[in-house]
Amino acid sequence: MKKITFIIMTIILSMVVYGCGQAGGLSLKAEIDKYSPSFSSVPGIPLIAEFERNLRYKDYKFHWVAEYGTFLKWHNETNGRIEILGHDVSTNEHKVYWSPLSKDSRQKSSFSIYLTIEEVDTLKVIDSTSLKITVQDGYYMVHN
Repeated sequence: MKKITFIIMTIILSMVVYGCGQAGGLSLKAEIDKYSPSFSSVPGIPLIAEFERNLRYKDYKFHWVAEYGTFLKWHNETNGRIEILGHDVSTNEHKVYWSPLSKDSRQKSSFSIYLTIEEVDTLKVIDSTSLKITVQDGYYMVHN
C-alpha cells in the first residue's frame, strides 16, 4: 500500500512540476484596439507577448509574423528612434509595434499576426497564438 501511495504521489508531483507536458501560458495582447497612422502619437499598435515561463524552457525567443505590415521597435525612452524589424522576425523582445506602413502596397481588409515561442537551440515550437486585425474606415481594429 505504501508503495502504491508513493508511486501516485510521484506521478502527481511530476505532473505539477512539468505541467502535464504542456508549456501553455502564451497570450498576445494589444495595448490599443484601434489605430490610424494619421491620428496616433505612437508608431504602430503596441503588441505584448505574455508568457508564463516554464523552467524547462530557459532559452527561448519570440517569433513574430505579420501577414501584412511590419514590426517596429520604438526606442521612445532613450531617443525616440524607430527600428524597422520586418514582417517575419525572431527576437527576444516581448514588446513590438505593428505598423501598416510597409513596402507592400496591396491593401487588405483583414489579416493576422502570429506569435510563436521557440527554443533557441532546437527551434522547437513551445507555444503559439495569433490575433486578427481588420481595416474599417481607415482604422486598424484588433480582434483577439
